[in-house]
Amino acid sequence: MAYIKLIGKRDTDPAEGINHRDLSDDDYNRVAYWAAVKYFPTGVVVPAVMAGDVVVTSASIRQPTGAEVFEALTDDIYAQIKRDVEAYYLQQAEALARQSVPPIVLIPAS
Repeated sequence: MAYIKLIGKRDTDPAEGINHRDLSDDDYNRVAYWAAVKYFPTGVVVPAVMAGDVVVTSASIRQPTGAEVFEALTDDIYAQIKRDVEAYYLQQAEALARQSVPPIVLIPAS
């Protein structure tokens, strides 16, 4: 049985917030495969190794490791949380700013 777990903790709170989800190894592998395709569609570039002007190994492409895929997936989760939080606070700030601007009243000419 595989699992995915997100944990959060504040310095001022002794308790951790934990969100844990179990899934089968097959489903975990499906998630990992999807993430590999999404975040590494052309693989991982391995740069050439040079010794002075001599090429020791040529540049190549390799499949990402499980750790690289997991890090890319979780980095994207964190980035999405950041975007959502910032969008929320920008909406709140915009609403307050709109309240502080009196509307312009247009009066029809007689």
